Amino acid sequence: MKASVSSCFIIPIFLLVFFCETIPSETAPGNSGLITKTCKRVAKTSSNIDYATCVTSLQSARGSKSADLRGLAVIASNLALINATRSRRKAENLRKKALDRYNRVRLEACEELYSDAISELRDAAMAFRSKKDSEANILLSAAYTDADTCEDSFAEMEGHVSPLTKQNKNLSRLCVIGLAISKFLGA
Repeated sequence: MKASVSSCFIIPIFLLVFFCETIPSETAPGNSGLITKTCKRVAKTSSNIDYATCVTSLQSARGSKSADLRGLAVIASNLALINATRSRRKAENLRKKALDRYNRVRLEACEELYSDAISELRDAAMAFRSKKDSEANILLSAAYTDADTCEDSFAEMEGHVSPLTKQNKNLSRLCVIGLAISKFLGA
């Protein structure tokens, strides 16, 4: 009977200690410091990204405060993936409501480009996890190009403005953050 009473106390204490040690602390001194340090480097190496945008983007993701540099690259890819998914949905909704053929055709093309970006970004996150950084870099570059191509398609005819400019800029920025972090992984 004594063994079962002592194990009743030891098991919960063990579990408490185990979980306290394995759950990353949101306020551990090095964790948020890595985001700050990384974003300073990103802003310094890329004229397209300012420090505040980088910090705000990365800190918005669950797990970012306990992530290492590779984890931040995965997070940037996943944030871009979320953006591309939402952008594709918006392009689809706009296409369904488009009154003129010019916009309908371009919105349909953007839907396809966002679909490509979604696949590329999913693969980029997996490549980062597998430490295939050059592959991830190529995939992030392709997703960046998809957003750029979507945006440019609306400029083909004078007077037409892309209804997806905000989405394309955000997707491009998130890709650039991921690309910059990918360069740091190789450094």
